[in-house]
Amino acid sequence: MKVVHLETGRHLYGGARQVSYLLDGLANTHVESVLVCRPGAEIAKAVLPSTRVIEVPLRGDLDLSARRRLRRILREEHADALHVHSRGGADLIGGQAARAQGVRSVLTRRVDNVEPRLWARHKFRQYDVVAAISVPIATWLTETVGLPPTRVRHIASAVDQAGFVSRARARETLRQRFGVDLERPLIGLAGQLITRKGYDVFLAALPGLVREFPAIQALIFGRGPEAAALQRQAAAAGLADYVKLVGFEPGLQPVMAGFDLFVHPARSEGLGVAVLEALVCGVPVIASRAGGIVDIVKDGATGVLVEPNNAAALASALFDALGQMERMRRYGSAGQAAILASNNVAAMTTAYLHLYESLAEQAQLVH
Repeated sequence: MKVVHLETGRHLYGGARQVSYLLDGLANTHVESVLVCRPGAEIAKAVLPSTRVIEVPLRGDLDLSARRRLRRILREEHADALHVHSRGGADLIGGQAARAQGVRSVLTRRVDNVEPRLWARHKFRQYDVVAAISVPIATWLTETVGLPPTRVRHIASAVDQAGFVSRARARETLRQRFGVDLERPLIGLAGQLITRKGYDVFLAALPGLVREFPAIQALIFGRGPEAAALQRQAAAAGLADYVKLVGFEPGLQPVMAGFDLFVHPARSEGLGVAVLEALVCGVPVIASRAGGIVDIVKDGATGVLVEPNNAAALASALFDALGQMERMRRYGSAGQAAILASNNVAAMTTAYLHLYESLAEQAQLVH
């Protein structure tokens, strides 16, 4: 069975990294995978040599030439199915190309952004199945968009534990590369520097906190259009000695285990891959009660949840956590056990394998 995968992201952010995990997992199965991506996309290097890569220019929803090229690829590859992994026009042209070519198709919906109902229904009804990475996304697809439940699957994202290092090694890396003082409590944040990630909320929560805990320090990993605004906000609040924006890292495996707390203050979130990565390292998490985060962080059991876009609530949660770190470490251990059991690459790969096989069976029934 041959499956063509379409991923349009330029960078190896959370969603693209999930695709690379899946393709690596599929490499040892009966499914042959072909990846279609933009020229120069970082994922191409990540999946070679196990997956063949075809680079195609893609310029959004109205790129009719990309739609034609994708149809040609499906035809020339004799594809049994198309798996679309991202937006940027891919979720529209992917479904259209597959349907026009008579190829079964699946779309993985990774974000919880609300779209106009009629537009979303127009896009998603072209797919045989839409895979939601969280329960809230699956609920939106069935109850708001109106997709039949039989055409929606909940398949959670995964985290690969293999690449992560010990806490001692991670902390030494943090000290050497980023000048971290290992005697001071260290808070980590990671993701695209965009409005919906809520880093401005975190910065707004800090001034009162540092008065009570003057030893704290925070590192924010990521790049994006909000970088300059966040730098200005931190400087204006007098947080230069407490917060560093250290830029994008292609993978947080060398450092994640070294944080004392991981904070994810997102206003909206499909699932939160960085949260998964923190939990798999046993790092205590404080995150927003937003989107799919509620699937992986259980308030008062595996972490702490606060209302999104609420700096006062976040400051209160941080104050309580820093004062009760032993309790937070217990949360981290419980979260690690839960994620290792449910959000592993093997489980995600198996779920998609079953999905592809069901699509193949449907195609045989039709023919």
